[in-house]
Amino acid sequence: MTRGQILHLLQLAERPNLTVQALRRDVPNNPILGGSLSTLDLGDAAPRIAFSPVTYGPSTYHDQEKEAGPMFRALDRERELPPPSSRRSPPTSS
Repeated sequence: MTRGQILHLLQLAERPNLTVQALRRDVPNNPILGGSLSTLDLGDAAPRIAFSPVTYGPSTYHDQEKEAGPMFRALDRERELPPPSSRRSPPTSS
């Protein structure tokens, strides 16, 4: 990711109605490893929608529970993963 993309995600994460989640590739048991997943849940206003982009060919938005449900469950499993430990070094005393 570029610095600009990370800054954009940080700005989006400040919105109260939006959740941004990112995991490193080395996180064990990641159910969506190697891809991305976007979901929309508008409550009773519309069916739940899931979208997973593809590199080639047409991308599809899934609005049927039979197709969107597994994607929502994968995202739920991803949310249950423990947060990765920080790789930052502790501050040194001056």
